[in-house]
Amino acid sequence: TALDALLQEEASELPAYSEQLQSMHDFPRGAVPGTFLHQLLEDAQQQGFADTDAAFIKALLTQRLAQHNWLQWQNVLQAWLEQMLQAPLLGADLALHQLTQVRSELEFWLQSSNVNVLKLDALITKAILPGQLRPPLLSDTLNGMLKGFIDLTLQGADGRYWVLDYKSNWLGPDDSAYSAPAMQQALLDKRYDVQAALYLLALHRLLKLRQPGYVDAPQQYIGGALYWFIRAPRQGQLQLDADIQLLWQLDALFAGEEVVNVTV
Repeated sequence: TALDALLQEEASELPAYSEQLQSMHDFPRGAVPGTFLHQLLEDAQQQGFADTDAAFIKALLTQRLAQHNWLQWQNVLQAWLEQMLQAPLLGADLALHQLTQVRSELEFWLQSSNVNVLKLDALITKAILPGQLRPPLLSDTLNGMLKGFIDLTLQGADGRYWVLDYKSNWLGPDDSAYSAPAMQQALLDKRYDVQAALYLLALHRLLKLRQPGYVDAPQQYIGGALYWFIRAPRQGQLQLDADIQLLWQLDALFAGEEVVNVTV
């Protein structure tokens, strides 16, 4: 089962095009432009964020934009990608070009044993942005392997690990549209809170295996999730700190064990 099947992605943005070429807020919207921007960031990571200079970006954009007949966006995207590399990341206290421990498109599998989706929903809703409304997940039971890919897994300045997800969603015509409340609402509407919880569960399980001291002091190793609405590189970051209790509850839930204090 793909993780995306749980999310509200059927309500994703319709394609839209602007006559203006002034900023990333005018850049085309929809699935194809979103995938395109993700690919640019993956290209930069494969080059090495620290080695992605202006000349590399220019050559990369010339090649990629020509494939979509979007060469008129060269200057806007050049400035945008340079901003993406330089913007300090919330929580991690480093910019992309400063990262030394980073992995893109980390694949993970979560084995699920009779996972009640409503129970899963109740746990996440209570722990992530509690008290805020969101579309409920559909009643279901998960069995077998749940597969996902994390855009970026990184180690921050203090040594803690973070999962980062790029979002190309269009929230408004300028940076001011990317306020914390607006980003939180977008996150909940699309149920990216579920995605964040499962990404963090995957990271939690990885750290349990690889960090001997993790079980005794998880807060020293795990930071949380960063949701980066990339049309506004500096403004568009939403930080979700890891809820350790939630991670242990999800760990038990996916293992088919009893989880206490859950009401559906």
